[in-house]
Amino acid sequence: MHAIVLKTLFLGLFPLSSCLFTSKNSPENQTNESAIHLNYNQKEAHRYGGWYCPDNLNTFPAVNLADWKNVPVVEGRLPTEEEARGEASLILVDTVKYPNAKALNTPLPQLAKYHNPYTNREDVIIIIQAISIQEDSIVGFRFLNGGNGSARLNEVNFITQENARSMIGGKFVQHELKIKAADSTVWSLMTAAKNATLMQITFDPQNKLAANWRSEAQLNYYYASKDQLVNTYLSDDFWGNCYVQNDFKQNLYTEKFFLIREKDKSFCSLKIVCGPYLDDYPQQEKVLLNWAKRIKDLSEFGSLIPKQ
Repeated sequence: MHAIVLKTLFLGLFPLSSCLFTSKNSPENQTNESAIHLNYNQKEAHRYGGWYCPDNLNTFPAVNLADWKNVPVVEGRLPTEEEARGEASLILVDTVKYPNAKALNTPLPQLAKYHNPYTNREDVIIIIQAISIQEDSIVGFRFLNGGNGSARLNEVNFITQENARSMIGGKFVQHELKIKAADSTVWSLMTAAKNATLMQITFDPQNKLAANWRSEAQLNYYYASKDQLVNTYLSDDFWGNCYVQNDFKQNLYTEKFFLIREKDKSFCSLKIVCGPYLDDYPQQEKVLLNWAKRIKDLSEFGSLIPKQ
């Protein structure tokens, strides 16, 4: 398989992170440099366009809409390999194999809308790269909620700066905790329905949720202001790690929970990205931090978990 650089870079959350490739309810994955490609009717020669890496949260963290103009880019030329390994670019073209490849003459970054076949909604993206290769035009972009992807130029719709100013923004909550416990213990607290009541107090202290709330959620966390779920994915074997992503229609709200297995199996790291939130951002930032801390405390002091 050809990759972004035609020699996989794999620049995800850690040295061997992955990119998530999914159709509704069943993603598969890969990192900032391996790329699975959408199925196109026409024969593809270069395979530089069409990958989906929403889990690449280290290299491409979430960006609040108000800050989209400030993301780093490489403009007017093809990036170096070092630049393609960082936050400023995505696609490193093999110019020996494709000597006519070049950067498109377009200002960067640019805000755009993209009908994402994986989240089943029209997502807002930040285009950070645009190239011409084999008479084809490809854009590399980052999602506002973190991660990156690529598409053909005709698959995105640019948003004018005037229209961008009128868009409802919001902010993303981002937390990361290192937990001194086996990932299986943490994962059970996050996802096993039998442990739901242990976590409910962090986001529903007054016990207002209906008794069947867990049947409407894929993990032991619930945001009451969410609406229609358009995509969901949960796996405890996500390229050796654990990953949950839930995408909703209203305000393009997304939840991402990435549980990373460390080399030392007595530790693991939990990375959370949720949002965007509007007026309730301060409250949800605190709620998610309390939720993560309770996961950490219960995992590290297993005696606190009641036997069931």
